[in-house]
Amino acid sequence: MYAILLSSCSKDELWEAAKEEEKKIPWKDANEGPPVSEEHYQERFWRRRLDGIGLDTATKEFLAIEFKRTQDVRSNYVEKATAVAQEKYKSLLTVLQAVGQLKGWKVQPGVRRRDVRIRSC
Repeated sequence: MYAILLSSCSKDELWEAAKEEEKKIPWKDANEGPPVSEEHYQERFWRRRLDGIGLDTATKEFLAIEFKRTQDVRSNYVEKATAVAQEKYKSLLTVLQAVGQLKGWKVQPGVRRRDVRIRSC
């Protein structure tokens, strides 16, 4: 699906669409060295991968899926997990939404909980 949505734009055009949002995402250990170059932000952007996608071809909806591995069962879990995923992938979702609109697709972020179960002997 990435290919379908992104095939109408060049890599440079996609980066231009994502650059502003990508640079808003804090850089780990940025205070410990020289300023982070645009090339480093761009490399980080192209390494972003969603855990999965869902497609509804009838309604042209693209669901970006991010699994959160946690055992949190509080009632506000989904709210918090959604906010974390949206922030983490904001630049990627921005590009997918922009390109998706050109193709008539609607892009939605989604968070799913992946439970980690530990067996005892």
